[in-house]
Parts: sequence; C-alpha cells; structure tokens
Amino acid sequence: MRFENNTPIGLIKIKGPLGEKEIEATIDTGAFKSLVSLDLCKELGLHLKEIREVRGVSEKPVRAKIFWAEITFHSKKINTEVVFSSISPEIDRLLVSICPLIKMQESSKKP
Repeated sequence: MRFENNTPIGLIKIKGPLGEKEIEATIDTGAFKSLVSLDLCKELGLHLKEIREVRGVSEKPVRAKIFWAEITFHSKKINTEVVFSSISPEIDRLLVSICPLIKMQESSKKP
C-alpha cells in the first residue's frame, strides 16, 4: 500500500464470472460500498443485483446499479456489493470500502 496526497492506495483483485482484474484502488475507510466503473462491471460479467437509490457524497439520493463481486485485499476475500452510479461515471480509480472486510474480520474473532 502507498499514499498519494494522504490517500491510501492499494492493489486489489476484483473477480466476476468472466474473469478477474488486479488494479490499484483508493482505500476508503469511511465508505460502506465500493464504487466501480460500468465498463469494469461489464468486462468482468458482474451480476446486477438491483437498481436503487443510494446516498453518498452527493446532497440527494442517486439511482445506482448494485452488482455482486468478489474483492481480494491483502489476502482477504469477500463477496460484496459494488456500486456504479451516474454521479461518477468516469471515476479515475476504483474506490474500495474496507468496511465489509473489517466486519468479516470481527465476526471471525467471535467465539
């Protein structure tokens, strides 16, 4: 992992039915969902789970496409939702939420 302007950047793998891709991503410790480009969703054949309104950095809810993907970060794999929204159709880097990984790690510690 490295930092760019105090922003953590890490190498992640994202996997779908049509393959997997290893890419650099912004690691967002405050995000509850990961943001991906629609091109990447199509390239990996990610399954569309639903279309719904979500809240994020914008003032108002926006319609977003929710897909399923397997994300690997530091040898931790998790099946999680990833989001494409028209509010950021040309994102320059995948934004990965580590909240699902933290929850998975915490639940594995419970007796």
